[in-house]
Amino acid sequence: MDMVNKINPEKEARNLKVKVIRLWTVPTFTGQLLPNSMEMILVDESGWKIQAIVQKTMIYRFKQLLFEGRVYVMKLFSVVPNQGSYRATRHQFKLIFQFRTIVRDAICDFIPKSALTISPFTELLETKEDSNFLVGMLCYLLILFLSGMIAVLFLCDL
Repeated sequence: MDMVNKINPEKEARNLKVKVIRLWTVPTFTGQLLPNSMEMILVDESGWKIQAIVQKTMIYRFKQLLFEGRVYVMKLFSVVPNQGSYRATRHQFKLIFQFRTIVRDAICDFIPKSALTISPFTELLETKEDSNFLVGMLCYLLILFLSGMIAVLFLCDL
């Protein structure tokens, strides 16, 4: 199996064992019923992440095969630079599914259930307004029982 951090456009044959940790569809701007693309974040057993895209014309082929939280063996896709607006991973490249792309269910207990990239808040404050990297917020509700008193805290990471 190839590791996600070693993916580049130079190698033709790739064989990945990855978990889909996020999966979403991108709507069209014209209001059509068919989404513009189906996108996902894949993570391997080392915790490396890469964005993958199923373009509009291929959604019918992969929609019933791919589900968030499942592990797959995937091969035969295009590798392109991860440029432009709304980059969902810091990986230098992203994967584009093709008609020839093969997706098979797999089992792997070593792949993390999630792979958050936690950045210090100060680093996020230094980010320019026109940053092309997506930033989310994760909040935890923490209830503390101290000497019979209850304290409720919200801890948020961006």
